[in-house]
Amino acid sequence: MKLRVILTAMAYLALSGCDEKPPAEPPPQAAVTQKPAAPIAETKPVEHRVSGSITRLDDGPYPMFTLTLQPAAGDVLSLDLNAEDVDLVGLEIAALKPGLGVTVTYISREKPNLMDMTVDHRGGERSVLGSDAPKNFDPAWKNITGTLSDAGAPSGGDLPDTITVTGRDGIKVSFDIYINDEMVPANGKLVTAFYDMRTENRVTRVRR
Repeated sequence: MKLRVILTAMAYLALSGCDEKPPAEPPPQAAVTQKPAAPIAETKPVEHRVSGSITRLDDGPYPMFTLTLQPAAGDVLSLDLNAEDVDLVGLEIAALKPGLGVTVTYISREKPNLMDMTVDHRGGERSVLGSDAPKNFDPAWKNITGTLSDAGAPSGGDLPDTITVTGRDGIKVSFDIYINDEMVPANGKLVTAFYDMRTENRVTRVRR
């Protein structure tokens, strides 16, 4: 009798152990992904007019100059001046000397500045900027993937050319850059452009 009771108790315990469910595992956490920032094209230009004294005029690749102006009030301004696309109101470039008091009209806008551009090459990504490719990548750069256009030949003039990357959604981002030999084969192909935004201040009029 005692043996039967013991066997019955053991069987009950065994069945109870089979009914126990293992502790539920915590649900897996969703992977955290960072959505890339939407591509940004250049902003609309804003016109400014300021009076002050010229402190210096530095020449770059003709017809580009950098005009430095000390306003009557405020910080020193560094402005881009295209000698072939500016109204000097009867002045000559040579007359823009330090100390000359002038009123300058200029437009300011944010423009995309190309930092790197890559294209698929044998299953990997290769920069098309050659020796100008950055050594380090900045995660703050914006990017756009799309078809490269207007880069069919290396730049031959003193001024940069304008190239465009058009995304699948129709968004276009253009860059002013000197086209090198490495970029030409990527024209018409799918590329990824990495860029930041820079402020351009371009002089449109100078008068005494």
